[in-house]
Amino acid sequence: MKLEAVSPASKLQLCPATVTKVLNNYYFLVEIDDYRKDTDKKQSPAVICCHANSLVIFPVNWGKEHGVKIHFPKGLVDNPGNKEFDWQQYLNFCKAEVAPCELFKG
Repeated sequence: MKLEAVSPASKLQLCPATVTKVLNNYYFLVEIDDYRKDTDKKQSPAVICCHANSLVIFPVNWGKEHGVKIHFPKGLVDNPGNKEFDWQQYLNFCKAEVAPCELFKG
């Protein structure tokens, strides 16, 4: 499931991210999307433990609705420079679905 998350590395970038594991009824893990080869990554993936009230995750298109630029994932081959991030194209590329609204309380 895809969503938008604040990058833990920069804290200034809103990035596409994936719910990678549901821990229980309240907590789940979110990983910032990164398409670089493992040999090109200098550190492990950015993973955040979240809950419905987490202040660093947002539903898909939240950034667009609030005038915040979504940064293309690192290593994404189809990263067309200054083009605006398109969630529908990205979801098709990933063959993924949008995280349900119930994950977000705020």
